[in-house]
Amino acid sequence: MSDSILNNCAKVTTIEEAQKPVLTMLLPVKGLRHDEQGELTADAVKIVTDGMLNLGVSANTQDAKTAIVLEIKKVLCTLNAQYEFLLTQVFESVDNSEPVSKPILESIKEKNRAMRDIISVSRQILKGVSNNTEVTEGVINSSDNTGNLKKTLEAFQNIADGLGSDSAALDAERYSDVKRSFEISVENNKSISTNLALYSFLNVIAVGLLFYIVSAK
Repeated sequence: MSDSILNNCAKVTTIEEAQKPVLTMLLPVKGLRHDEQGELTADAVKIVTDGMLNLGVSANTQDAKTAIVLEIKKVLCTLNAQYEFLLTQVFESVDNSEPVSKPILESIKEKNRAMRDIISVSRQILKGVSNNTEVTEGVINSSDNTGNLKKTLEAFQNIADGLGSDSAALDAERYSDVKRSFEISVENNKSISTNLALYSFLNVIAVGLLFYIVSAK
């Protein structure tokens, strides 16, 4: 998936890493109900949020929102890295005219659903956030280019939309569509990284120039 929130996440390099379960309070149990679109039903989301409340986790304060957004980002990073690695295995099989591994395909669908489920839960936990609710410094890395929680939720929704498209294509075995989306994602992430590097470089130059001007006076 291409989004600044998922940029600079650690990569997965082995099939063992890719198939490793990801444990998180945001998705504590399996077997939750989904609707016809593959989204968690309202009662399923409530099961998760009630479980979090029982553990003393809520979004009543800014610090709590900060911690929850950090957890969401961390888990999505891990799941997406696994997801992308597994997708490359499918693409390799298709390119070599080999049958796609059913266990790997099932793992891909599981990672896809887990990410969408976590985003569904995050929307419920962080709902009602106003446009001017600022994220505490450090919640979203500056490279995310995200200024507040509302924008963060919008970014999560963009990720969910892409995952939904992937899911439909995978179910229909339209692997070329998924591959095209994947390649666009890779190119977009490269562009984001390049722009961030340039932005950082220009910041260094600006600070140096300011220092020079002050020193010259």
